[in-house]
Amino acid sequence: MPELQQTELRHPASAADRDQTWEIMRRAFNAKRERRDQWDKGSPDHLLWGLYERGELLASAKVMGWGQFFGGRSVPLAAVAGVGVAPQQRGRGHASRLFEQLLPAARAEGFALSGLMPATTSLYRKAGYEVAARWRQSKLPTRALHGLPRATHVPVRVGTVEDIPEIVAVERRLGAEVHGWLDVSDEWWAWFAEIGFDDGFQYLADGGSTWYRYGEDPSWGYSIEVLGMVAESVDVLCALWHAVGSSSTMGRTLTITSPMEDALNLLLPEQELSTSMQIEYMLRILDLPAAVEARGYPTGVRASAVVTVRDPIIGDNDGTWTISVEDGKGRAERGGSGGVELPINALASLYSGWATPALLRSTGLLAGGTADDGAALASMFAGPRPVVQQFF
Repeated sequence: MPELQQTELRHPASAADRDQTWEIMRRAFNAKRERRDQWDKGSPDHLLWGLYERGELLASAKVMGWGQFFGGRSVPLAAVAGVGVAPQQRGRGHASRLFEQLLPAARAEGFALSGLMPATTSLYRKAGYEVAARWRQSKLPTRALHGLPRATHVPVRVGTVEDIPEIVAVERRLGAEVHGWLDVSDEWWAWFAEIGFDDGFQYLADGGSTWYRYGEDPSWGYSIEVLGMVAESVDVLCALWHAVGSSSTMGRTLTITSPMEDALNLLLPEQELSTSMQIEYMLRILDLPAAVEARGYPTGVRASAVVTVRDPIIGDNDGTWTISVEDGKGRAERGGSGGVELPINALASLYSGWATPALLRSTGLLAGGTADDGAALASMFAGPRPVVQQFF
């Protein structure tokens, strides 16, 4: 088709290209005009990809080089955000064409996985993504934090931008223990230090940190939004939560994101948490052998299974593979006979641990094979159900 021949995927090459990208973002996500400077600082050209036709931007996306922890190891991840199509161009398949070219390009840059927070599921499922982790926002009365054990012996101090290297080190060390934790890049942390840090309040203790900001509350005072909380011991955790809870007279409502609610459910005297928003993060396997090799696996598991994968966009993933796990390491090699069949999106959900082989089979996403094949795959990818801590 002539239209396909005339489109090209590339980074912005001029100020006019950036203006077009911003205009798509403004119209797609209700971005305020006064946020342009912040967007410019957080969206350098090398992170922006656009599908152009004779200089006109049809669709765009931002791709950040992050990682995601599976089995205790960070797997290179192309984190996709800000996917937008010009309103006058919608309904013509431009978003699909964008991903048909973007996914191979991201693979060529060394990313084994790609992930995103979907505004629509069907579009990304067609591109090979599948639900693979949970992002949840929960709400509780701020006063509930007063019911946590006291840890007055743990000193808590105000954090500054100079503390960010320490904060990053603690987050990555503790985040590696959370299945699905997003390992955001140093580039993102630099942007946060310049643009986002002063929008909220940072408190540190030895072996932990929290970051929160104030929001609107139409009834009284303000709400408190906790966007970061990590601690290597219960004493540090409780000391940090009490620092947040000290604002309960003015900030009566508290919102938190996954996986903060798990510890609170075990520590609070009453069940006062309620879910205010939930979305299933979606994952895509870009490089099958690299993805299998990069993640960690349960210790003591020794298993092998043959899988036939269907990937209509990235041909290098398509075909039959033998996946083996031993001594906490995985390997995928071409070839094998028998086994199960599944599309690339279903493999992503299995890979993350969100779905079991039995669940995939029950929904028609996995076919063939024997009970032993299913048991082998289940043992390889067993683990806690994954969660992501950051909406992007």
